[in-house]
Amino acid sequence: MNSLIQYQWLNRWLMPFCLLVCLVTFVLQVEAQEMPPRPIIVVRMNQQLNFGSIVSGQNGGRVKVDFNGGRQFISGDIILLSSTTSCAGFTVDAEPGTMINIVNGQDAILTGPKGTVTLHLEDASTGNPFITTGTSTDVYIGGTLIIGTEAASPPGFYSGSFSVTFIQQ
Repeated sequence: MNSLIQYQWLNRWLMPFCLLVCLVTFVLQVEAQEMPPRPIIVVRMNQQLNFGSIVSGQNGGRVKVDFNGGRQFISGDIILLSSTTSCAGFTVDAEPGTMINIVNGQDAILTGPKGTVTLHLEDASTGNPFITTGTSTDVYIGGTLIIGTEAASPPGFYSGSFSVTFIQQ
């Protein structure tokens, strides 16, 4: 009869104790995955690239807006009219000390009334690559507008889109 009492004690206390020890052992050995880092780069466009008003002759030409927003005649048969010009402006939010490389996309084709012009993006105001010094950095990019002949690029308003990639290294 004495052994029966011992087995009941074993069933009542020893089994739950063993289960508790096993659970504690498994819980202590489990490690959770590290939380992913917060987004490193957030880029917002805050200023459109604008070449202003241009009068093109029969042969077309090239005009440039630099990253300071200044416009200059490069070549060809064009006349620059006085108007507002601007470079493309971006705000880059990143952790201070982040190295960022800027990759301009291919030349963009801008469409207008029965014609096209080509946009070639130029260097950025920050240099390339650049290292952020604060949490917010302004980046300005200029471009060169390539205007075709009068038949290929007739007068009118031209618009389109271009691609700029910001790569965190």
